Amino acid sequence: LLTALKDLFHFYFSDSNLSKDRFLKSQIDSDTNGYVSLELMLNSFNKVKELTSSLDPLVEALKSSDFLELSPDRHRVRRIKPFTEVLDSDPKTIYIEGVGKHAKHSDLMAEFVQYGTVTYISLPKNPYTTGNKGFAFIEFEKEEAAKNALKELIASDIMNLSLIHI
Repeated sequence: LLTALKDLFHFYFSDSNLSKDRFLKSQIDSDTNGYVSLELMLNSFNKVKELTSSLDPLVEALKSSDFLELSPDRHRVRRIKPFTEVLDSDPKTIYIEGVGKHAKHSDLMAEFVQYGTVTYISLPKNPYTTGNKGFAFIEFEKEEAAKNALKELIASDIMNLSLIHI
């Protein structure tokens, strides 16, 4: 649980996510020291709510982070290093179709991390069903990883996905 929470917070506060997540970025910008309330994170982010309904595990998970730090009162969290906006992620992103309707971020992460560090996964949900829309965007830290993933996936037809490089 603690590892899952820490990984989730690392993703939320990552450069890739903050470049796209206007809500969280505005929360960071609204505090002079860049802190965001853990209570807000717990109440506003569904994936956090799925893992816990209490602040205690959040505090425990984030105490050991080398990327985020807790405020002295342990009610807020912020990045240790300043945010650097990702301006052009297209060369580092692949688009995949044919994703199973019940696939999760963790499934895609497990599949694609073998090609390099995955910095962002967009797996849009279908608002009329319980599943996703059947496609995803996978952003890597480096363009070379995206190229390698694309080349390998086209060659092996892994996961029966149709692949298009952005």
